[in-house]
Amino acid sequence: FWAGRTVTPDFHIQGQNVQDYLQGRYFDAVEQVASRVRTLPHVIGFDVLNEPGLGWLGQPLSTWAGPPIPGPALSPLAALAVARGKPTEVPVIPTGTMRLLNAAGRSIWRDGAECPFERAGIYRVEDGELIPLAEQAFQTCGGRALDITEDVFAPFFTEAAARVRRHREDWLLMAEMDPFGTLTGRHFPARMPEQSVNASHWYDLALLLTKTFDPRVSVDPLTGERTEGPAALCERYVRQLGRLKVLASAFPGGAPTLIGEFGIPYDLDNGQAYAAWASGQRDVFGPHTQALELMYEAMDALLLSSTQWNYTAGNRNDLRIGDQWNQEDLSIFSIDQIDDPLAPDAGGRAVAGFARPYAATVQGQLQSMHFSRHSGTFVVEYEADATVHAPTELVLPPSQFPAGVEIVIVGPARRCEDDATPGLARFLASMSGKVRIACHRKAAPNLI
Repeated sequence: FWAGRTVTPDFHIQGQNVQDYLQGRYFDAVEQVASRVRTLPHVIGFDVLNEPGLGWLGQPLSTWAGPPIPGPALSPLAALAVARGKPTEVPVIPTGTMRLLNAAGRSIWRDGAECPFERAGIYRVEDGELIPLAEQAFQTCGGRALDITEDVFAPFFTEAAARVRRHREDWLLMAEMDPFGTLTGRHFPARMPEQSVNASHWYDLALLLTKTFDPRVSVDPLTGERTEGPAALCERYVRQLGRLKVLASAFPGGAPTLIGEFGIPYDLDNGQAYAAWASGQRDVFGPHTQALELMYEAMDALLLSSTQWNYTAGNRNDLRIGDQWNQEDLSIFSIDQIDDPLAPDAGGRAVAGFARPYAATVQGQLQSMHFSRHSGTFVVEYEADATVHAPTELVLPPSQFPAGVEIVIVGPARRCEDDATPGLARFLASMSGKVRIACHRKAAPNLI
């Protein structure tokens, strides 16, 4: 898909090199979607390929060099051996123990079919063993070192933008590269298509891979960095997200950043919260709430927009089911969390962690935004621009302000009192200048 012309130049399907064949039909499928949604006003762009994986690109042939994901660690050569039907022992992350794969010796190739990588001279078979012939086959391009950013992603983004904009010229290109490459320093191509958005994904990998969360001690599996305490962990989040935000500065004219995906698994500690819920307890999502809170605090500090993964309408509190895909369980909603179907947050998990106040629109330039769940205070500061004839809108979730909110304004702005929308407050500045809006949670009335 990514480098067939380079790695297997003689592998053709219906007269086309395999790379052109696969990418061409992929973009044909994208265009079929584009043609059907082009008249919908709420469609603002395309995230053309979710978390693209690079296969073996950038890896040596005989040595495993992939991301530290738990499970069997196959070098490209080991994977090719397994594919040919050769039982192969490989190490397992993180234990280092060995596991035998394809013990039955079944080949993926049909009778008479030839492995395209063998045909390309990357390896040969001798006495049943695979002998490497081109150790750098997946690391070179045209006789030089492969540049994944420029050789792989640059032409892909260019073609993606051209294909979707055949149907609407104003569509944005929500661009993302391979997640581990981005997290370890990969940059976007030097010449990104105009109207591109940095839509990189981000996760706390220690939390995601181990499905445990203890802010007292956390070790980043990529860097080995150890943090102790929630404040230090939040600072690490700020550093990681800050590196992603900087990537957009290289786009033509600069570009916005939307963290296209982040979230947490809810089946932490083998579903401990689910067992507690089933026993009748209700305050069971404390660790989840704290994890989300630290993530949102980091994003607020950087003024980042984000999209949480995910909402699954059929999610269940069952380690075998979860989001009903790949044993993942990151949904903010579950059927099993419904006590009262009429409650506004029915089915919500760790609602206090993600139902946070924020500035939806700003009449001018947003400068800072901070929310303390414990004190119930939300503060927004911005430089108002009186030439903008639209109000600042703050979303104030009732779950955070159940008894109402007290608002204090400093600067040339006033609240639009005619607005009665629950959970929303609007402010209009008559003059340019610095505005500070502090929203305080009102105390619950004493009914005794």
